Amino acid sequence: MSATEAFSRQSVYFDTLEEKHRVLTYLRAQVRAHVRRFIEPGDFMLELNAGTGLDALYWVKRGVRVHATDAAEGMLKQLHQKKEYSSAGRMTVEYLDFTRIEHLQYKGFSYVFSNFGGLNCTANLEAVMDGLMPFLAAEATITWVLMPPFCLREALKLLRGRWRYASRRWRGHTTAHLEGVHFPVYYHAPGKVKRLFQSYGFETVALEAMSLLYPLPEEEEWAKKHPLLTRWCSYLDSKLRHRMPWAAWGDHYIITARRKKQYACV
Repeated sequence: MSATEAFSRQSVYFDTLEEKHRVLTYLRAQVRAHVRRFIEPGDFMLELNAGTGLDALYWVKRGVRVHATDAAEGMLKQLHQKKEYSSAGRMTVEYLDFTRIEHLQYKGFSYVFSNFGGLNCTANLEAVMDGLMPFLAAEATITWVLMPPFCLREALKLLRGRWRYASRRWRGHTTAHLEGVHFPVYYHAPGKVKRLFQSYGFETVALEAMSLLYPLPEEEEWAKKHPLLTRWCSYLDSKLRHRMPWAAWGDHYIITARRKKQYACV
């Protein structure tokens, strides 16, 4: 079994989990604030790993045309059942694995978006870029939310003797466990992703950490028990997450790149 099976199993309660999860709500709001700096009404967004459409529907309501794709059938089933989807004339949905992008139904995307580490399920981001290139508009923007091979908040667990947990990313890959399914996860350093974008004619224009010191999603109960400390961590994150090396040390990072003008007519 694979990651798609795991997320299909999770799909039946995914939205309910998110609604009650303060940490996830905070982090999703951070991602959306980042993307709003670069996206415009009328843009044509390709979303990879769209899940149940939480982000896709958010962007549709703000005037963006969205083509939402996912390889987990359960996730897309939940999306199709939403009332907002049936009335979202600017939204299309396709069952598609990002490793098979060459089968996309549409072209001319001005924005490519993938949230919360969906692309960490592949070791080969170059293949993803190879697949994307024929489908992008001349001046396209890419925003990916990825997990790096070093997370400061996880590393701090060394102080409590949790060596295995603190160092689990350092080999560059690990095995995740979700809904009874085990699947590989690969960690991508921001520097490597920047070089990848550059090799395809894109310039990185923004990089910021998520959950640098702010609680991790699995620390929801800790955040509830320590609201003042959580707010202080949020404040510190806001001051550090755009600066190197801190920007590369979060649980995730948001990276945005734009196609360079000299490549726009190629």
